[in-house]
Amino acid sequence: MTNSQTILISLVCSFLLLFILFSLFVNFYLIDPNSDPLNKKDYSNIQYKKPLIISLSSIPSRIKKSIKYIEDNIKKFPKDAIIEINVPYFSKRLNKEYPEVTTNCDKIKIYRVDEDLGPITKILPTLERHVNDDCFIVSIDDDQKYPVNYIEKIYKRAELDNFGSVITCSQDLWSKVQPNVCGFAGVGYPSKIVNAEDLANFYHKLADQQFCVRSDDFVISLYLFENNIRITHLKQLRKRSDNKDIMDDPLKYAKINDDEAEKYIHKKNYEMCYDYYMNLKNEE
Repeated sequence: MTNSQTILISLVCSFLLLFILFSLFVNFYLIDPNSDPLNKKDYSNIQYKKPLIISLSSIPSRIKKSIKYIEDNIKKFPKDAIIEINVPYFSKRLNKEYPEVTTNCDKIKIYRVDEDLGPITKILPTLERHVNDDCFIVSIDDDQKYPVNYIEKIYKRAELDNFGSVITCSQDLWSKVQPNVCGFAGVGYPSKIVNAEDLANFYHKLADQQFCVRSDDFVISLYLFENNIRITHLKQLRKRSDNKDIMDDPLKYAKINDDEAEKYIHKKNYEMCYDYYMNLKNEE
């Protein structure tokens, strides 16, 4: 065997070993092994032990279209769920007023909130409203697709855990906080284990920096870490079939200019937010 062959074999073996180690890390550290059965069951007729609330927000140009879409597709959502939509009066980032919005659907509740908190507006006001309730709140984004029974599976996993952890359906592997929540994929919050007042105070300490405002998932993950609140990560829950989504891409339904559709560089924002958080902590 020549030297070049030996080197090639060593490289291949090293790559395979790294791949195996990474797979073990993901499966045993980040992914909940008990989640697989959730992908094999029909939860369309699930019985809810706790009230289920779906929480979201939007931007001014999208809010009416998003509400209309939910109204037209309400049967795709969990039958016993209440959908709460947080609508500020003014968008700070876009420097725009929100339009007046209404709904005739009794499953949809629209709440006007005094302040635009940034992306965390989709969940924080809802947690604050239900601070004294025993319920389960799932935050979703109005610009993502979610399969039918997706939210039911999040709820069922929480129930299997006796509502003892926050449920997330995706992970940022590069985040300095592990595990962490990813809001775009849907996050389930048992109201009894997340203190809304404490989370609001924690957020407002960091919210004077825009890179923290834009890093809502990271800020929530930091809060959960600081308060020893467990995060359960569901595996491969976002697989979906065509024409069976409970939410569709609102870019089809709303004309959004480039500024409003701006994609922030999350990783850089997370890093700056973490450094700012550590500086504040060291000053205490």
